[in-house]
Amino acid sequence: MVHILNRHYAGDAKQFDSGKSFHSDPNLRFFEDPEQLKTIIEQIDVNIKTKGCSIEYIPFKLNGIIYAVHNKKKIKSIGRSKVTFYHLQTFYPLVEEVELKKIKTKYVEVITNSTLTGYAKK
Repeated sequence: MVHILNRHYAGDAKQFDSGKSFHSDPNLRFFEDPEQLKTIIEQIDVNIKTKGCSIEYIPFKLNGIIYAVHNKKKIKSIGRSKVTFYHLQTFYPLVEEVELKKIKTKYVEVITNSTLTGYAKK
């Protein structure tokens, strides 16, 4: 979460043009992100077309802005057991043409509700 805060929410704090994208939707507040992301992913996962899509890369459109969530599979030892989980790597709005083209060519929109659209691989 430190990476996401410093890299993707700190656009106003940067004293130079980094050429990077920053969160601009006032409805996505950093300290509410974990709960908002959970809700978004649950809403997307309800649809049969997006159910079972990779959790490691989750593209979605919220309020007209396309975002990407990247998660990484990790394994943690707890006593004699091993627990598999996904660690949130990053979450950002897509603005680079290469990434937007990837979404348009490799994914199909799956409308979840009036403000949220998920994407399923073609």
